[in-house]
Amino acid sequence: MSTRTETTLTKKQIREAQKQEQIVDNGLSSYIEVGLALRKIQTEKLHEGKFIDYAMDRFALKSHTIYRLMRAAEVAKNLMDAELPAPKNAGQAHCIHDLCKDDPEEQISLWKNVTESGVPICLSEILRFAEAEKKDSDLADETSEYSDEGVGEVDMDSAHHLKPKEFIPSEADPLPCLQRAAHELRSVTNAIDDGFGELDSLEEEVERLIVLLDGIRSKLGSVQIAA
Repeated sequence: MSTRTETTLTKKQIREAQKQEQIVDNGLSSYIEVGLALRKIQTEKLHEGKFIDYAMDRFALKSHTIYRLMRAAEVAKNLMDAELPAPKNAGQAHCIHDLCKDDPEEQISLWKNVTESGVPICLSEILRFAEAEKKDSDLADETSEYSDEGVGEVDMDSAHHLKPKEFIPSEADPLPCLQRAAHELRSVTNAIDDGFGELDSLEEEVERLIVLLDGIRSKLGSVQIAA
């Protein structure tokens, strides 16, 4: 969470800041139309070749930006369908997606609490409300993706899915987490080799994984430099 430095602005500066912020907000709010248009092109196959190659070339956007816009727009549409105001930018909407994934009811519940609170809406407030909801629903002890009941296994045909492998967990060592993830991802490779056809949905998830892995790699690099 970022720390803001307290700065006293003059009345003239405040007016100018509000003017410029409105310009930014107006531009960022178009993410809904852009994201829904991209998703319509994808779902109705209004393109030649692979969707992501077409979109990157046609709109000069990076693949993760394209998927981010589509996910954010779908969250915003879900909230507006529930007669709630849309998040003012893709960052807020995508934050809700990351917190609630593709559960429309969770998205609505979280956003309703945020908007009805009366606090200025920013990412830190969305995260704060999400944490409060998590505590209220007593889910703090149920967040592990790998319980004795097998929660967290890839939901995939058993012909592709590898037999679950036991990795010794450790609070201090993240290596078992990576080993478990690598093991599960081999199941995805098997599915593709066996002719799994929903490649667009796989590509979307792969882009999210790439972002996560890049973040891990960056943190490792920072630690090694510091050492």
